Amino acid sequence: MLKDSYYLYANDYEFFGRTYRGHYLHDFIGNMLAEESISIGNVYKNPISILLKSVSLPNKKYCISESLFHVPALGKFLLKKPKILVNIFGGPFLQLLMIGKAGLAGKIAQYFFSRIDYGIVFSTKQQNYLKEKYSIPSKIITPFVQQEERSKILELKKNGIKKPEEKIVISHITSALGYYVKNTKNVIKAFQIAKKKEPKLELRVIGDLPEIKKPIINGVEFLGRVNDVVYCLSESHIYIHPAFAESFSISTLIAAMLDCKIICSENMGVVEALPPNVAEVLDEKYIKSPEALAEMLINQAKNLTNHQVPISFIENFNEKKCAALIKEAEDIIQQL
Repeated sequence: MLKDSYYLYANDYEFFGRTYRGHYLHDFIGNMLAEESISIGNVYKNPISILLKSVSLPNKKYCISESLFHVPALGKFLLKKPKILVNIFGGPFLQLLMIGKAGLAGKIAQYFFSRIDYGIVFSTKQQNYLKEKYSIPSKIITPFVQQEERSKILELKKNGIKKPEEKIVISHITSALGYYVKNTKNVIKAFQIAKKKEPKLELRVIGDLPEIKKPIINGVEFLGRVNDVVYCLSESHIYIHPAFAESFSISTLIAAMLDCKIICSENMGVVEALPPNVAEVLDEKYIKSPEALAEMLINQAKNLTNHQVPISFIENFNEKKCAALIKEAEDIIQQL
């Protein structure tokens, strides 16, 4: 939220995002904006520069932010409120649902949600929350997996994904910003407990973390940022993502496509997008307790099956489908 911001603007739209999410959001919003008419402001490390840029331009009709609390969008919203705010929910949305029901955080959330005209959401849970609490109309969309990644996944599937036989590989993707929200600390604690009972377990932690968050632990490998996430996840038997807050989680979807057993939180939008019998969905007990999470890991490790996700499921998550859904949402917005 505090760095690597960018700003897109075209026609009636302006969009705030974060570059550390990769090209996904560029492509995502490119389906709503005419590709040839997008102007991309310089990518700044300092979001204040983005804010000054956006405030200096004439107001656009629709302001779209990938998170309710993305700093430049928040500043723009306070200083120069657009006519309609369309919010693509980021992690802080679910985080505030879980920990901000009372007190200052809850009041802040209530204030901003009450001013949103339309929501683009990733799950029925998010949609129902907006409707029941604030009477905000919304459209559920399913994010796509980029063509390059889909091609890699399909190639691996057609050649036969080969997972290690001498060990059981568990993967978890995190980041410096997402270390607490993605519950990485409890993942590592749970693994340590489970490793004592199931020696074949190995944990791979993917993503940039400060050195202080990388203790030397038997069986844990901190890979940092990897160039080929698809290949890395293809070697995994289990993908664990017990996040306190996560709007969707593309990495979880990719892991499922690569025939990984999924262990994830019930509050994630991706749960509704996964094929049947692939995921163990965690309630609050497992999310908060390393001991309970460890038992889940042990149980899944002992009962691994050679399940395979159909090719048709992978091919279904494409840009054309996403563009059609966004076009439908755009048509609804323009009728408000």
